[in-house]
Amino acid sequence: MTTLFATLSSISLAFAGMTRVALNMDRHYRQLPKQHSKRMRWRSLYPLIASLLLSVSLTASIISHGVGNGLVLWFGIVTMTTFALAMLLTYRPETVIKLGWLAVLVGSISMTLFLIG
Repeated sequence: MTTLFATLSSISLAFAGMTRVALNMDRHYRQLPKQHSKRMRWRSLYPLIASLLLSVSLTASIISHGVGNGLVLWFGIVTMTTFALAMLLTYRPETVIKLGWLAVLVGSISMTLFLIG
């Protein structure tokens, strides 16, 4: 059960981290609806936040599956979440910010459950 929580936290935190990486790029930032782009004052901190989220995601994969399998799993997760994010930015850019925050919430809850259990 703990590997399930670790994998869930790794997936959701990787999605949240890649969302922050994408929204730091001007091209993807311009894809957002105007009401979202006006509210994003902390955009300069996104590289630091993205690095933190991706490193916690990597740590969860390595702790639960070992170094070799954890790295392979993490690269697969990052590839999968980046593809999902690219599709969302193409077809539903208005949902990207909401899903990014939801991913942070789910990732932090599942990471807490992983560390407790």
